[in-house]
Amino acid sequence: HGRVLRYDTQGQYNQAASWLVYDAGNTGGFATKGYHGGVFDGRYVYFSPASGGASAGKVLRLDTQGGFADAASWSAYDASHVDGLDTSGFQGAVFDGRYIYFVPHVAASFHGNVLRFDTQGSFSNASSWRAYNAGNTSGLVTRGYAGGVFDGRFVYFVPTYDGSVTHGRVLRYDTQGEFASGASWLAYDAGNSGIANTTGFKGGVFDGRFVYFVPYQGSGRVLRYDTQGTFTSGASWSPKRRGTTSRRT
Repeated sequence: HGRVLRYDTQGQYNQAASWLVYDAGNTGGFATKGYHGGVFDGRYVYFSPASGGASAGKVLRLDTQGGFADAASWSAYDASHVDGLDTSGFQGAVFDGRYIYFVPHVAASFHGNVLRFDTQGSFSNASSWRAYNAGNTSGLVTRGYAGGVFDGRFVYFVPTYDGSVTHGRVLRYDTQGEFASGASWLAYDAGNSGIANTTGFKGGVFDGRFVYFVPYQGSGRVLRYDTQGTFTSGASWSPKRRGTTSRRT
């Protein structure tokens, strides 16, 4: 569906008056239904288009300076085929202060096509959109991610499932590099960092030094990366299993 639910943080949480809903499911003449995650750039809220159906690559946007229930506040852009790639089927988005990165998950198949929007450009102008196939970074299968994290320089893509197995191959982009250059991208297989099967995550959090990967597929093992360490060094990664103390490798 395309029904967006909004809560007024200045209202009482358990009062119906604090809640409002708007059906954005037919914005811009598109079937804008089925999203997974979103991001705020200081003015606009962007909804990340998930897999399935006609809505798969239609990015939905709300202008928070307009009325929430006003159709004029809502817009959509079909970003499903940017730079000749299948840019549909995402799970989450990340904002780095200028660009928004949509996290590749699954479209016709699990993929590593990262979609980027330049917030200094026009939302409806094709020149504001870029795409890069990061699906074979550092010689690894880097497909199937769910959520991402920005640490002030790097964007980390959270590994979940590549179409065959849950995985721990963390993908990283250096925002100081050229988006479409392979030299700006790096991957590390953290799937066996200290404890076996540190794989299958959804979402991440940055605390100012460490990036934490949120466990999803069964194990309960939280994976942590020290941004002051070397990305490709096992010593920078710390897995923790529920009921145990953290170990470093």
